Amino acid sequence: MATNLGDNVFIDVEADEFQLSWIKFHKVRTSANGMDAHTSTDAGPPSFTVAVSGTDVVVTRVQGRVALNRGHCWVVSGRETNQLLEHEQGHYYITYIPYVLALQEIRKLTIPLARVHIPHGATQRARDQLMHNAITLQARGVLSRSQATMTKLTREYDATQPPGTDHSRNQPEQQRWNQRFATSLTMGTAL
Repeated sequence: MATNLGDNVFIDVEADEFQLSWIKFHKVRTSANGMDAHTSTDAGPPSFTVAVSGTDVVVTRVQGRVALNRGHCWVVSGRETNQLLEHEQGHYYITYIPYVLALQEIRKLTIPLARVHIPHGATQRARDQLMHNAITLQARGVLSRSQATMTKLTREYDATQPPGTDHSRNQPEQQRWNQRFATSLTMGTAL
């Protein structure tokens, strides 16, 4: 079910994924690369609609989805602690928060209609597609920057040295990250 984040920006998330539980993770026997668990998320390309507003093409609605890639989420059997689950929840937020901000940025995209180069006599369907394609090019840049942010944050979050959490082992840093996540989710700001 889509949640309206305001201004015709919608996000689909499963309630039981937004708040993780170990039920979503496959049990494995041994750790990999010093990790006791791994969370994999998917935030694919959003859908959006466009329209003409004055002399510009504008985005009128945008909708995206964040989901666990359950086939790639795992935990070492016997290591399913609340502390580790809290850390894995952070990995979910590292996808969710930048993605929501990207959706909000896409909703604000515009392009002058004159730059769309619509051929004379084009059907309405062709016009709509050309306008959508023009915004799609801009949206790709937004999504690319969002993905780069997710990658950077993941690296920082798991780092062995502060501000990294050393995969949840550094609890003071984990608590600082948890506060960052809470603030970002409450205020709608970047991490």
